[in-house]
Amino acid sequence: RSGQFELPAAGWLDGEHFNTLVGLMDTTRLKVVVARGQAERGAYAEAAREFDEVFKMGRLTAAGRGPNSAYLIAVAIQFRALHGMRWLASREGVPEEVLAGMLRDLPAPMTGDTQLSQAFHAELTMVVVPQILEIEALAASPTNPFPFSISRVLDVSHTLATAAAFFRRCERNALGTWPDRDRKISDDANRLVTLAPGECPDEMIQKIMWNTFLGQDPTEAKRWRRLQRFGLMPLLTLSPKSEERDAARQWLFMERRRKKQPNLLGNAIVASVLSLEPGLLRHSVETRTAVSLTRAYLAVLLVRRRTGAWPATLSDPDVTALLGQPPVDLFSMQPLRYSREKGML
Repeated sequence: RSGQFELPAAGWLDGEHFNTLVGLMDTTRLKVVVARGQAERGAYAEAAREFDEVFKMGRLTAAGRGPNSAYLIAVAIQFRALHGMRWLASREGVPEEVLAGMLRDLPAPMTGDTQLSQAFHAELTMVVVPQILEIEALAASPTNPFPFSISRVLDVSHTLATAAAFFRRCERNALGTWPDRDRKISDDANRLVTLAPGECPDEMIQKIMWNTFLGQDPTEAKRWRRLQRFGLMPLLTLSPKSEERDAARQWLFMERRRKKQPNLLGNAIVASVLSLEPGLLRHSVETRTAVSLTRAYLAVLLVRRRTGAWPATLSDPDVTALLGQPPVDLFSMQPLRYSREKGML
């Protein structure tokens, strides 16, 4: 009601943040069911209002300065609303004023995505930096839960600097337009870290943090510390089926990788979020394109209602009177394509 939405400030690790997002998804799902029921009964204005509220909830969630997970939920909510709007507009008998109201309440998207840029900033400050600092603090505590010295594989200052550089580039890409944006996103990102080709960052983190604060096992931790104390103990002295032999293999693997890459854990943490950026940028472009297509669809429907014929182009005066400038295709930065003959946007 206030036009604002704020995610829990300190709820990332205890689940409050996640529960808030799940509650939002449940609410929007219910509102869509209500809207479709209203439309079936001919209450088109009420149905349009429900879809409009769902879309606004998505926009407020994206603007709530939450991390990437919140942005993805916001995208899903907005798509749900846009699908409902197009479904409603396509039904026979929807009054002209309802179509005009949906178009009026659906703001034109920008060529850059400030909300995604904020999400990248929040991901760094709310998730990545606290995670790295918590690992450092736990490793330095008297009750260090890690199987070996984290300082041997985690350079905190280097990791934070690498993460900051990566997320600054993410923020720039979110605000950029396609002619100016780096199209080799993954190649550029991978230059920030030096994991071997084909290595999975998440598996790497699991190997490094065999027992972590996420799930401590005193027996496993004791076994790893014993291996650490013995150094690179000969594998041949262990039974082929021994769990300690498997742990020793992991230890040898980490020792070899550590020599080649001193900040192994830090780079693996940063690399674990590298794959998110291309997907988030794609979702951003898809969402804004869906908004533009929905607005164009509502406009040509209104023109047909008022003139009895589909407009020839999106530059027709009747269309621009409703839309302003024709909606932009975010890949070509040209107006969206429309064919009256094919009936296609």
